[in-house]
Amino acid sequence: MGELGDRLREAREEKGLSYADVEGKTRIQDVFIRSLEEERFDDLPEGAYAKGLLRNYATFLGLDAEKILASYRKMKGESSTDSPRVLDEPLLEGTRPRLWGAIFLGIMILLICALAVWYGYNRFYLQRDPWPTSRSRPTEPVAVSTDTLDTTPTQTSPAPSPTEEEGLAEPQVDTPTPEPTPTASLTVTTSALATPTPAYTPRPTPAITSTEGIVVQANFVAPTYVEVRGDEEEVFTGVLEEGEERSWTASERLGLRVGNAGGISLTVNGVEVGPLGASGEVVEVEYTLDNLPEP
Repeated sequence: MGELGDRLREAREEKGLSYADVEGKTRIQDVFIRSLEEERFDDLPEGAYAKGLLRNYATFLGLDAEKILASYRKMKGESSTDSPRVLDEPLLEGTRPRLWGAIFLGIMILLICALAVWYGYNRFYLQRDPWPTSRSRPTEPVAVSTDTLDTTPTQTSPAPSPTEEEGLAEPQVDTPTPEPTPTASLTVTTSALATPTPAYTPRPTPAITSTEGIVVQANFVAPTYVEVRGDEEEVFTGVLEEGEERSWTASERLGLRVGNAGGISLTVNGVEVGPLGASGEVVEVEYTLDNLPEP
C-alpha cells in the first residue's frame, strides 16, 4: 500500500473501528472503504464522487481532508487546485430587453385600437369626417356679399328720400314769389343741385336677388355637422355650434348634408322651412331654381 492508504488505515485502527463500524456511521460502503485504504482508485466511481468519498472518510477519521485530497490528486496526476470553469454564455438569458419590447408593443396596439374606435365613432355614428379636408373655404366671402345686399338699401334709402321730396316740392317753392327771401332762393338752388341723384335709381331688393339665385340661411339650435355644396362645388364642411347663424348662396343648385336634422332651421329665399327632421337624423336636401319652397 502507499502512503495515503496507510494513513487512512492507521487512523481507523487508532480509533478501534472496523469496516462495519465505519459503514454504519458514514454510510460509505465497505467495499469503497477497502478500496480507499488499499489505493485501488480504479474500483471507485470516477470524478467528483470518488473525491467526495475520500473527503468524507478523511473528515470522519479526523484527518486533514485537504491534504488527503492533495495527495490523491498528486497520485492521479491532477493539478492541486481546480481552475474554475468560465462559461462563454450566461446561464439565464436576459429577459429585461424582451420585457420592455413587449410593453412597448402592447402600448402601441392599445393606441391603434383607441384611434380606430374614435374614427369609427365619428365617421359612422356621428356621420362626420374626423379629418375634414376643408373647414371654411369660400364661406366667408359669400356671407359678406349677402350681408352687403341686405344693408345697402337701408344705408342709401334715406339719402334720396329728402331730395326726391324737395324735387317734388319745387312748384311750392316757386309760388310764394311776393316775398322772396335769400333762404327761399337757397332752397331752390339746393333742390336743383340735389335732384340728379343716380345712387337711388339702382335700388336692389332681396326679392330681386332671390329670383336670380338661391339663398339659404341656417340657424343652429344644437351642434350639427353640415356639408354644403353650391353649383357642384364644396362650400363648407364642419360642425356648427348652438346659436350660430350661417348663410350660403348659389346661382343654380345648392345642396346640404346634415348630421343632426333637428339641430338646424332653414330659410330658403325668404321662405322659412324650419327643421329638416328629428334630432340625430341624417338628412340630405338640394334646392334648385325649379324646387324652391313657396311662401
